[in-house]
Amino acid sequence: MTSFSNHHDPATLIWVGSTTQPEFINVFQYCRANVAQIAVRRSPQELIQRPAGFVKRIIFARTDRRPLPSSLQTEILGRYADSECLTLSSLLCDGESRTGEPWLGMRNIRFSRWQEIVPAWLEPCGNRPKRSQSVGSVLVICDRYEMAEPYLDWSASHGHTALWSRTLNNAAARNVTNVIWDDSIASPLSAEGWRSRLGIAEALQIHHMWLTTQPYAAQIDAAIAGGVSQVFTKPVALQVLLNRLH
Repeated sequence: MTSFSNHHDPATLIWVGSTTQPEFINVFQYCRANVAQIAVRRSPQELIQRPAGFVKRIIFARTDRRPLPSSLQTEILGRYADSECLTLSSLLCDGESRTGEPWLGMRNIRFSRWQEIVPAWLEPCGNRPKRSQSVGSVLVICDRYEMAEPYLDWSASHGHTALWSRTLNNAAARNVTNVIWDDSIASPLSAEGWRSRLGIAEALQIHHMWLTTQPYAAQIDAAIAGGVSQVFTKPVALQVLLNRLH
């Protein structure tokens, strides 16, 4: 296939695999809404049978641990040598680093980490993720001061205020613009449970983030439905998290 694209124009993203499975639906909708061009292929085989032009990014939505045949993998990496490949692993792929074989030559991340990686990674495809220009005050809710200390130090070094607490109370809620909930205090809840947990701050337009370990898709959806703005899988890079502060 011959491409006549101006290479200063945004490149094409190819999405390979399910677009509706719970682990992948949010990231697919984000991609579809934010890249200039997206092509969907249902399988790696279809990716070879129906090539696209001027491709710079390929996302594989992996529903299980089935390996990619080495011959097919070699063909994909050869055909799309100018592209970067990312595999999003579903819940059924958890533990693969110990018992399975991640697809070689590709970056592998758990589906719940997509917000940390995908927005900036898609910039060649026309995505322009918003970056915080200034950070308001931060309340870190966790069970030990030592866990909050990196956020407190960073905020202080940038002239901002950060507080640590084991609870969200009225006094604290009125003086912060961001709340970071750690799962040492904030365990998974239903959407209704999250609304109750955040109730003190609901009318104050506080930006809530939840840090948790290996969350299920349903737990992420419940947190978002209950008022949490973003869910991050631990461990999360400090700079990635702080870039999301309001």
